[in-house]
Amino acid sequence: MLRILAGDLRPERLLHYDIMVLLGATLHWRAALAPPNLAEVLDITALFVALLYAAMFAIVSNNIEDLAIDRISNRERPLPQELIAPAPYRRIGWAALIIALLLAALIGMTALLAVAAISLMYHMYSCRPLRLKRIPILAKLIIGANSLLLALAGFVLAGGAWQAFPLAWGAYLFIAVGLAANFIDLKDTEGDRAEGIQTLPVLLGQGNARRLIVAFTVCAYASAAWLLDSWLLLPPNVALLVWHLRELLHTPFVEARVFRVYLLSQVALVAALWLTSRFAIF
Repeated sequence: MLRILAGDLRPERLLHYDIMVLLGATLHWRAALAPPNLAEVLDITALFVALLYAAMFAIVSNNIEDLAIDRISNRERPLPQELIAPAPYRRIGWAALIIALLLAALIGMTALLAVAAISLMYHMYSCRPLRLKRIPILAKLIIGANSLLLALAGFVLAGGAWQAFPLAWGAYLFIAVGLAANFIDLKDTEGDRAEGIQTLPVLLGQGNARRLIVAFTVCAYASAAWLLDSWLLLPPNVALLVWHLRELLHTPFVEARVFRVYLLSQVALVAALWLTSRFAIF
């Protein structure tokens, strides 16, 4: 059972949310011109563990709801392979959520609210009766909202006041990251079409959807460059963007390759925030 769960954990998505926590924490440490203390590091590390269990709940819920789609587009997942029955699988998902909430509660109210909120948002995104993933654009803005919520949690756990979170960075996470996240629908086009899920690739076709997602991605990188406001950091930004676009337009499309460069770009963004907090980079 552990092998089944670990094999379907989707570490790229989990790493995305972990990086969002670090981004928020780094924004506070950058503004405060102060290094993290041990208590802040322990709280953030504990939140990573809670998010692991929250991710398990989200994955189980999504797999149960998307079984018909996965039989077409993701046959390697546990339910299409009949490696586990839906009923015990669902119980595992709810148990993971309870563990995530308990761990978050031990950290404090900020972590508890963040884990509860993103779990609720993802449930509304993936599961009936709302199943918001059926609504183009709005569906991926939920990913942007969850990214913002976790960045805000990281900001507060690092010692900041939530009211002080920079609005420009909030807009970047909610809108730019959310819209660029539409690439995760490219590999599921046939399954989504069969189930009537109106993603951008279903509505526009693979080619047009890729071009629109390319535009969203360019806007995301441009927004990050504007927020960093450093000419010296512009060349690596452009290099990562070119690599990202190359993977988006690669045929056949391979989601893992896009995720690889996306995660690298977000790690580079956190590193750039840390560097600009300690050195004058123009």
